[in-house]
Amino acid sequence: MGFDARLVKHLIDFLSIKRRKLVLDPFCGSGTTLVECKKNEIPSVGIDTNPVCVLASRVKTNWKVDPESVSILLPPIVDKAIYLLNHNTFPKHEALKFLSDSGMINRGWISAYKARRVLSLMRAFDAVCTSRAERDFFRLALVSALVRDIADIKFGPEVYCLSLPKRKPVFKSFLRAAQSMIDDLMKIRGEKSCDVEARVFLADSRKCDEVLSSAGIGSVDFIITSPPYPNEHDYTRCTRLELIFLGLLHNNEQLRQLKRTMIRCNTKGIYADDDDQILSEQYEQIRDIALRLENKARSRDDGFSKLYAKMVREYFGGMAVHLKAAYRCLKSKGMCAYVVCDQQSLLGVYLDTPGIIKTIATSPQVGFKLADVSNWRTTRGSRGNRLLTEKILIFSKPAK
Repeated sequence: MGFDARLVKHLIDFLSIKRRKLVLDPFCGSGTTLVECKKNEIPSVGIDTNPVCVLASRVKTNWKVDPESVSILLPPIVDKAIYLLNHNTFPKHEALKFLSDSGMINRGWISAYKARRVLSLMRAFDAVCTSRAERDFFRLALVSALVRDIADIKFGPEVYCLSLPKRKPVFKSFLRAAQSMIDDLMKIRGEKSCDVEARVFLADSRKCDEVLSSAGIGSVDFIITSPPYPNEHDYTRCTRLELIFLGLLHNNEQLRQLKRTMIRCNTKGIYADDDDQILSEQYEQIRDIALRLENKARSRDDGFSKLYAKMVREYFGGMAVHLKAAYRCLKSKGMCAYVVCDQQSLLGVYLDTPGIIKTIATSPQVGFKLADVSNWRTTRGSRGNRLLTEKILIFSKPAK
């Protein structure tokens, strides 16, 4: 469904979060919580396992980049990219090799023609930019244009290739995206919220307490987040092109290592030595769902269906690990909001994901107290006629 700014603002108001309080989003994604906190002059911390999301969150919360300075760099960047392109500097580039070896070019994700132009811009950023902030600004602009205007893909909700390629020029698409970001910076220049700190870490949310401790942050006052759902949605696939062009993914082994840092929410990220499911075995509702999935999968020929039961156990076990860490992150009397939706996409079996997370969070093993449950919005599932409800779970940490 997506985590939108209106919801975050609603939660800030509902929880009465004041300035100088510290908010954590342990599944920060592209930074919606952090940006909304910054607008309201509230310092925040974000954690995500996907480096593309970390890049997006860091750039979107860095409002000290000078819009006029980055605007001046656009012409020399394009000139340098054209020079690199004309001198054919990419015959053995790792990104092109992986795109070819993985079959993504042949399947139509992006053409080699477009890929070379994207790579020429990436190299031009390194040659022209004088700071990491400038380079990251343009890198985000380019990968934003990449998935929206350049690559021959669409989302619905998974990534699929278009039958007809997009005809938008690479350089013009990049310039349009960069100019849009520059215009946004111009609008907020000089506001007090520019100085409000937002820190973003590339890390496993199941270890969020260790992340804060290592950074010298200690504890936080509030948590606002929306974790991934157990719905067979491969979050790495949605950012596959960005990972490749940013130089963060060169082979399948690196992809496997990235998936291992994530809570298991799809069968493409399940491994033989996964052991988070140990923590979910004590919950009867999870055992019953897994048993139903195992029984339904027996009549199926595909291998993925037979992994659904393990995936569900691993998902809720991983959430149990995370919730324990989140409890340790939170100050005494602190509050947290988890936005979660129920599911029915796994062989039509209904998963009351909000209810199960509520049970885990308020168990003696975790320790939260339930403060409130409310419905945010509903949608019709892809299977069956059941309306699925996105719920807001509010927990509190009891006073010591």
